[in-house]
Formats: sequence, structure tokens, C-alpha cells
Amino acid sequence: MPFRDPLAAHGGGFDPLQRVGELFAAFDAERGMFGDRAPLRLGAVMLASMAGSAAELTQRVRGCAARLDQHYGGWFSSVDRSVSFVIAATLSRSGESVESFVEAIDRLRARMDQLGVRRGGVHSLIAAMVLRQVVAGEPGEPEVLRMRLIYERMKHHHWFLTGPEDLAACAMLVARPGTPHEIGDHVEAIYRRLAAAPKIWSGDELQTAANVLGLIELAPDEVATRFLELAASLRERGVKVRSGEYDEIAVLAFLPRSAPQITERVVAMRERILAELSWYETSMATNLAADLVFVEFLQSDDDPRIAALARAKFVLDMQSIVASRQAAAATV
Repeated sequence: MPFRDPLAAHGGGFDPLQRVGELFAAFDAERGMFGDRAPLRLGAVMLASMAGSAAELTQRVRGCAARLDQHYGGWFSSVDRSVSFVIAATLSRSGESVESFVEAIDRLRARMDQLGVRRGGVHSLIAAMVLRQVVAGEPGEPEVLRMRLIYERMKHHHWFLTGPEDLAACAMLVARPGTPHEIGDHVEAIYRRLAAAPKIWSGDELQTAANVLGLIELAPDEVATRFLELAASLRERGVKVRSGEYDEIAVLAFLPRSAPQITERVVAMRERILAELSWYETSMATNLAADLVFVEFLQSDDDPRIAALARAKFVLDMQSIVASRQAAAATV
């Protein structure tokens, strides 16, 4: 499962911030003048709880990324090198070979095309990765059709907001009980409840948060209230909650802790980040703090919902990389 390893591998003294700093420094040393730092942060968080020295893990990921570039590189590929890096970190954790991964993804994407799933370039690849995690193996026709129908129901509710970037969320929601129609309506009810709340902005970011919150098996009002309580608690502690943080709050809403308890951990981690990582962008400190609180929780809790939580985090991380690269390309 992404992000998680036995705590015993670290001798019981696991400090996620220190570990992420070590891994990031190792990755950054080989970044190059024009390299992107965003995937390095996500890769460091993903591997933070994995055994091995920073140098060993860096070489493993870089080697894996180089082999992925042989399949997904090139001017006309929709898979940016930043995305390849995060995929490489994922494979380094799972132990799956690049060759096995590429063959399985190619088969699944062909099946998705045959069954009428919207094509979405790199978003289709991410959706295929998530669907493989959901079924813990090779997805068949029923799972692919279920993903397509969930997407179509979301499109029914939000014709302009719903696009290929939502395919991975639809794959994630395949595991949720209920018909595709019911799942789509459940997510929409969460979205509407959040959009009606003060200090919350509707749009793509809120839809992404609603998609993640749709995995929590509570009534829409209960789930939305959980999100809003967390947002309010963070604001009370002086943490700005912008639309860019909605996805992180949605992930934190999974944690079986009260809003004040979660906020206390996020604020404490954020203060450490600002004090100890002088190179880190202040505007992104809340996101990294939420990431590290997430990692801490995975190391200390055996809640059965963790699998869904890890998938949700993976989807959000991959989408953030794709979005940042697309935004960078648009400014060129």
C-alpha cells in the first residue's frame, strides 16, 4: 500500500519531517538547474516511511524513472517527467517492475477505450493506476464500466466542471457501495452542502474535495460538517484555508480524531516546517504539514479505512503534479 511501512523499520523513533528533509535533499542534489521541485516533495513524502538510506532510495527512484522514460518519454507524450518521477516512487515502494507496470496499464487502457471511457491522456493513466489498486489486481469489464458510469453521473451534475481530471476520482469511488447513480448523487450532495457554506468557494477544487469526501461512509451532511469543522478549526489557529488546501482538508477528514486534535498536529508541524526547512515555500507549508500528519497517522493506526485514504492521497498528489505542469506549460 502506498505510504505505509511498519514503524519498527525505523526503530520506533520515526520523525517524518526529518526523513522528508533528508529525502528531498538527496533528490534535489540531482535535480538540475531547470528541474521541478514539486514532484521531489511528493516523492519524499511517499517514501518517508520506507526503510533504506536517502541515497539508496534516490538511486532506486531515479533508475525506475529512467526506465519509465523509455516508455512514456518523448515530445508527444502526455506523461511529463515530473509525473514519471512520482510513478517511479510508487513503483519503488510497491516493488513492481517497470515492465510489468507498463504492460498492465497498456492492457487496462485498451479495455477502457473499448468500453467507452473518456480518453484523458495522463489522466487516463492515473485512473488506470488507481483502478488497479482498488481491485488489487487486474480490473475487468465490470469495474471499468462502473468507473465510466460514475463519471457520466458526475458529468450530469457538473457538465463544465467534470473532465478527464476526474477520471481518477471515479476509479477511486468504484470501491464505494451503491450504484454509480447513487455514488454520483452522494458526491453531489456533499458538494452542494459545502458550496452553500460561508468562506467556501465552489469550483474544481471543491469538486475534487467532494470526490475524496465521497469515500467516507457517512451521510453527506455529516461528511460536509466534518470538513467545515476542520476548516474552521484551522482558521481559528491562524492558518489560511484557500481553495488550494481543500483537498488536504478532505484527506484529513478521514482521520478518526477530533477537529481540534488534527488542527493541533497540523499547526505544530507547520511551525516546525517554517523553522527547520528554510528552503521550503511558506505558501505550501500547510500542504506539507497536512502530508506529514497523514504519514504520522498511517504509522500509528490500524484503521481498515487506510487503504481508501492512501488511494485518495495518491490521486491528489498525482493530480497536483499534472496541474502544476500544465499551468507551467500555459505560461510559456
